[in-house]
Amino acid sequence: MFETRQKKIKVRKPKPLNKERLEFLALRYITRYAATRGMLGRTLQRHIDKAAYADKELDKNMAVQWKEAILNRYEEKNWINDGDLTKRYIEHAQHSGLSKQKMQQKLMSKGVDKNLIQEKMIEAVDESSFDEMDLKSAQIFAKKKSLGIYRKNKDADPKKELAKMCRAGFSFETARKALNAEIDED
Repeated sequence: MFETRQKKIKVRKPKPLNKERLEFLALRYITRYAATRGMLGRTLQRHIDKAAYADKELDKNMAVQWKEAILNRYEEKNWINDGDLTKRYIEHAQHSGLSKQKMQQKLMSKGVDKNLIQEKMIEAVDESSFDEMDLKSAQIFAKKKSLGIYRKNKDADPKKELAKMCRAGFSFETARKALNAEIDED
């Protein structure tokens, strides 16, 4: 008969967690990614949970205090700044064709406070209104996805295009205006 051979999988034990190790992990994370307080906090908490599972003697409450001290210190040094990251993200998202609703959802998933998001959106809008900002983003989205006046296939179903715009987070009125817009001469 046949004999099966199973490979032995080596499971690495996580390194013991102490204050210096947690500091190292935080520094490594923020040098790689533009992080918010929430993102860095979740990452450090994951490391704490993993270390606590492997080492039953680890004082989890003490590790959480270390994490909070690191987060506070990094905010004081401006290494993590939710306001700046939010402002940059909103500016990028406007030019990428994301809806206002989608921007809010993505930023909230990164751990940014809803009031801060609203404040930065108001700053980004300048003289125009939220509706105008959303309409410009919808037009960019329509152009990127070849919808409405930008469609390549002239037999496409306008209802499906409208549904695609609404699933992307644009309101019905905004999506309808973007799909029926005139081609700019820019």
